[in-house]
Formats: sequence, C-alpha cells, structure tokens
Amino acid sequence: MTLQEIKAILDAQVIIAPQDPRMELKMACGCDLMSDVLAFAKEESLLLTGLTNLQVVRTAEMANIKALVFVRGKEPDREAIALAMAKKSVNTGLNCSMVDGLVIEAQSIALCFSTEDQKIGMRTFVEKGPGQAEFIGK
Repeated sequence: MTLQEIKAILDAQVIIAPQDPRMELKMACGCDLMSDVLAFAKEESLLLTGLTNLQVVRTAEMANIKALVFVRGKEPDREAIALAMAKKSVNTGLNCSMVDGLVIEAQSIALCFSTEDQKIGMRTFVEKGPGQAEFIGK
C-alpha cells in the first residue's frame, strides 16, 4: 500500500511531506514503547503511535521507519517536527545538488515558521511591542 493510500484511508494530515508520496509500505507497527519498536519493528515500515515527542523521531530513524502516524488525534511536539524536518533536510540534501539542497532547506524553514504561534508573535510584536504575546503552543 502506498503512503498516499494510507493517508486517504486514515483521512490524515501530512505534517512533513515525504520525498515520494507513492512510497510503498508493506508493513506497519503500532507501538508506544520505543524500546519495542527497536526490538520488533521491521525496517521500512509505518509506525502508528500515540507518542509525540523527540524520542519518536530518533527511534524511527534508528529503526529505519519510513513514516509515522500519530493516532488518537494527537499532534507531535514542535520540537519533534523541527527535528524531523532537520533530519529530512540533511538526509535528502546529501543526495542532491547544492541548488536542490538550498530549496529543501528553504522549504523546511518556511514550514517551521508557519505556525499559529509565529503569527500571534508577529502580530503582537507589531501591535504591542516585544514580550507581549500570549502563545497557544501550536
């Protein structure tokens, strides 16, 4: 099954776009214990988890997990998103031209700064000055 098909079935939101949305995934693993992921998950599979922290990104990389699905309506921490984007940028950038690498970097930076908190911070800074924003964590 492709990542695109899984996204459609789960009605999922893509947070960080994969290199190839038509990527074929033959296995999936559902787990919240990252030690079990390292012990039992098969390489190049899909991980479904309720954990949303940095350890999920680190474990997925170590276990060669190709995609993550956060279940039960959970959204990953901002730090986890930033780490995943940085890893994607580096790993993808190693296999492309300098120009393509810079495009990947620019897209990653733009996505990191497209949060609700960023918009609140910029608007509040302009309207009220520095240090006045009340962030919502999104």
